[in-house]
Amino acid sequence: MNDKLEDMLKRQEAFQKKYNFKQPIHMWIAALNSECGELWSKCNGKWWKRKQNTRDERLEELADIMHFIFGFMLEEGISAEELYQAYCKKLKINYERQESSY
Repeated sequence: MNDKLEDMLKRQEAFQKKYNFKQPIHMWIAALNSECGELWSKCNGKWWKRKQNTRDERLEELADIMHFIFGFMLEEGISAEELYQAYCKKLKINYERQESSY
C-alpha cells in the first residue's frame, strides 16, 4: 500500500512541476475543503433532494480530494513514509480512546 501512496505522490509532484502548480498552504486547505463539500453532496448530504449519485461519482470526488492532500503534502515536504507513521500513531491513539470510552 505504501508503494501505491508513494507512486501517487510522485505522479502529483510531476503534474505540479509540469504546470507550475505551487500554492500557499491555505489555498490547498481551501481546495480540500471545497472538494470535501462536493463529496458530501455526492453522498446525499442534501437529504432533501432525491438525486442519488453513483459510487463512481463519489470515487471521482474522493480522487479529487487526494490530489489536494498530495499537493498539501508536497508543499509541506511530507513524505509517504511520514504520513504512514503519523497515521499509525494516530490510529493507536484512536484505539486507546475507544477502549477507554473517550
